[in-house]
Amino acid sequence: MTMVRRFWFVWALLFVVVGMQSLGVPRGAGPDEPAHLIRAAALVRGDVFGEPQGEDPASRLFDAPGWAGQPGPGCFAFRPEQAASCATSTDSPAVSTAGSYPVFGHVLPGVATLLPGGASTAWASRLADALIPTLLVAWAITRLAASGERVAVAAVLLALTPMALFSMAVVNPSGLVIGGAIALWISGDALARGDPTASWLFAAGWAAVVLPRTDGLIWVAAIAVVVLIGASARPSTLWAIMKIRARAAVLASTALAVAWPVFVRPALIDAPAPYAGWELVREIIGQTGTHLREAIGVVGWLDTPIPTSMFLLWAGLLGLLAGVALVSGARRRVGAASLALVAAVVASWLLDFLQAPDAGLFWQGRYGLPLLVGVVIQLGLARSSSGRGRSDSMGALLGGTWIVWNLGFLQALRRWGVGESGSMLPWDWATGSTPLPLELIIVSHALASALLMVKLWRDSNSSSARPNSPADLAASVPDEA
Repeated sequence: MTMVRRFWFVWALLFVVVGMQSLGVPRGAGPDEPAHLIRAAALVRGDVFGEPQGEDPASRLFDAPGWAGQPGPGCFAFRPEQAASCATSTDSPAVSTAGSYPVFGHVLPGVATLLPGGASTAWASRLADALIPTLLVAWAITRLAASGERVAVAAVLLALTPMALFSMAVVNPSGLVIGGAIALWISGDALARGDPTASWLFAAGWAAVVLPRTDGLIWVAAIAVVVLIGASARPSTLWAIMKIRARAAVLASTALAVAWPVFVRPALIDAPAPYAGWELVREIIGQTGTHLREAIGVVGWLDTPIPTSMFLLWAGLLGLLAGVALVSGARRRVGAASLALVAAVVASWLLDFLQAPDAGLFWQGRYGLPLLVGVVIQLGLARSSSGRGRSDSMGALLGGTWIVWNLGFLQALRRWGVGESGSMLPWDWATGSTPLPLELIIVSHALASALLMVKLWRDSNSSSARPNSPADLAASVPDEA
């Protein structure tokens, strides 16, 4: 199979996995999804900023259809014992708190709302929103597979935690940022090691991180630092090796990212923290473990955790990856992974502390995923960079990841279908007018994820033990040549 065909095959399977989650998650069950859908629907109809609504600076009234963002999740959000079938549509104004977000993450889901179907276009909006992040992740995986990076391929899939997949499956800019971050970690490492064929993947990943959210520049700066440390390279090396047009794209997206908050002041929900001084510091630091757990698998409105056994399995797989990295002797990679973890934690502390007087303790685990996925990826790259041949750990990583993905998804469907203490039988679950039968969604998710794992495993076993050179990649991947 040629590289281009492999890319499309990997993307199709990954898109089905994310797409089944898009169709299985009840409308409104994504965090702040109704707000993002309202803003997206208004944006493509010509209303970019809306009008002030009430005293909250973030609350704005938009000229959008009344069905945008419906049904509301108020009856089941934050109530894990309550099934999502209680949600009903109401004739309420199109009010959103996402009016100051950069427009770049709302265009595709907004276009999908122009399709016929009213509120049911939320499903199409989710699928449209998943296009770019899944394309970027498939592109990154294909590069690694072509380079013979066996364990790194499995590491990317492990880095796609249930929360990362969920973020890509609902309408929320976080999914695009996470997909772009994965592309940056992979392409940045390739550039730092002197491979110019990664230039366009780097530029695309950079744009995907900096454009949808105003904190994107923080993440790309931190990623760049850790990548350079992991590859033992200088910033000038990475920039010099990049193709000129890709450099221009990076500069252009950076200029847009800087300009947006300059001309559009970010509006935060007015909810000051009830703490101050050292009490606030203690509260922020004390939530670190909760945030890391959320980044792995507490989906919905942070009210739907995956089973505890799946948290433990995921942690065990990360431990296996770290053990392989340590045995390989790639200490610089292990150090870079540790630095990425520290950067993610410290960033959560600082940003939460700085915004607490206005927005309260707003931090959620998914916000740190652009850096946290790098912890896993750096450990995966450590094994392949050691030059000690193949490792049987890839099969264990892929198999374990498949279990985490599917059992985590099943638990989420159960919570939305009958509440967290309801029936264990899938045919008893009703998540609220899913466009496909729930049984078909579950089976399709399991089969597509299994085929993805098997495909990557077989490709890694049939490929040459010698990684492809940059020249080989340039000849085999037309879109990066």
